[in-house]
Amino acid sequence: MQTKEKKITDQELIAMCLKGKDLGYTELYNRYARGIYNSIYRIVSHTAEAEDILQDTFCLIFKDLKKLQEVVSFEGWAKRIAINRSISH
Repeated sequence: MQTKEKKITDQELIAMCLKGKDLGYTELYNRYARGIYNSIYRIVSHTAEAEDILQDTFCLIFKDLKKLQEVVSFEGWAKRIAINRSISH
């Protein structure tokens, strides 16, 4: 018999982050880092710079987590920040 594992929602992960739980940060990063990195790399096209922008993006996101309570799509919000940072770079 297979059991279905409940997927934790982005809002639940954000709530975990706001409570200071590392699992929330880790899961959000693991869930979205690859897609965000790919978006950055399309603009910057240099691996080291793209990795730096990815790290800066997640630092900024995690610093401003309280703003996320009003965000409908974490992925869309995060990609927009990453793309803006990439263009500015």
